[in-house]
Amino acid sequence: MDIGYVQVSYRHWGRALGLRKADLLEPWTNLVVGALILRHSLQQEAGWAGVGHYHSATPHRKLSYAYRVAKTLSMIAASQGLAALGTVDGVAAMKR
Repeated sequence: MDIGYVQVSYRHWGRALGLRKADLLEPWTNLVVGALILRHSLQQEAGWAGVGHYHSATPHRKLSYAYRVAKTLSMIAASQGLAALGTVDGVAAMKR
């Protein structure tokens, strides 16, 4: 079960961190735990691979998630009139 704003997996992280499901429904706790998970993921794998690892260690799921995040970031940048960040290309380089 994924809980809260950053969709923390209770099965993988809630129990390991000694949290109750209700704890993860509290916005501040949910965001802090999400940041800790992302930091852990980026320590496991650098760059976009680490972003993908936030979602899954399975290669195809990791790549798919990183691509979706990069695409969303590119769309936000485009909507704000910012220069292209090259994020989708950076994820595509993970395949090589």
